[in-house]
Amino acid sequence: MSTIHSGIFWVNRTDNCYEISYFLRDNINEPVKIALQAIPISSLETASDFSCYAEQVEQQPTGFYCTDVQPINGHYCEKNLLKGLIRPQIVNELCDQKRYSQNRLLVSRVQLFVLDIKDSKNRYTNIDEIEKAEDELAIFLRQPEPKSASSRKSFHNLISDNGIGFFLKEGKLKHRIVSSLPLNCAEFLQNDVRGRGELCQLSEIIMNFLKMGFAVRGLPLGKINLDLHPQDFFVSTATRSAPHSQHLALNKIHKISLITLYPSHYKEMYADQGEYYSTITRIFKTRHDYDVATGTTAITVTQ
Repeated sequence: MSTIHSGIFWVNRTDNCYEISYFLRDNINEPVKIALQAIPISSLETASDFSCYAEQVEQQPTGFYCTDVQPINGHYCEKNLLKGLIRPQIVNELCDQKRYSQNRLLVSRVQLFVLDIKDSKNRYTNIDEIEKAEDELAIFLRQPEPKSASSRKSFHNLISDNGIGFFLKEGKLKHRIVSSLPLNCAEFLQNDVRGRGELCQLSEIIMNFLKMGFAVRGLPLGKINLDLHPQDFFVSTATRSAPHSQHLALNKIHKISLITLYPSHYKEMYADQGEYYSTITRIFKTRHDYDVATGTTAITVTQ
């Protein structure tokens, strides 16, 4: 499998800012340079779902964790979207992640999951369809649980009963990435099996920065034109209450420990000897754990 590690990868860190660049190789044209800068956000002035997340983090003691408990993947469909998205497999995997968390993660933490939605053509092109699906799931989770037994009822209960307070819009993020690249690169990242792996791993790195309270932007020396702020990608799973103060200084969030849990079918992609894990060790301090009982891979990153 091709990964972001396969290109020439370079990381520079100065004054808590990161500059990351690598070459995207689609085997057709000359390699395209991807250059990004991650900048810590010092404060928030506007209430948003992200500010609610950030406030929770800032109120916690040192050593607090953010746990990304589950990646959920699907595509937009006009009818029965939630039924197709919330499948029995998703519920079973979330139960495994819950078992892992209860047995292995004993400290206080804020929890979220990642929603990776494609459009009806199984691409990241139609942002209207992607956002409609993201909004529909948010509305579902903020309503009372369904009355009849179903995977949706089980999923709703797992989210609400275990304090999984947010989800991240990975589908929207991937749309922003592919829309910012030359057409041949966008096609490679969506249609080629190697390219799809690279897109997932690039998104993982960016989402780690978003969860740490960083903004991410493209640099002029690269071929990607991005300006990403975490408030555009965080969604509360409960009805949002206003933050206690309109001005929120961000300090602890930049040093938070992030734990991302991957179900068993991600074992190879995120193995401790794999290229992705080797890559992120060049950006963050990391720790890797694999739990045989649940098939869960856990990757912890900190600054």
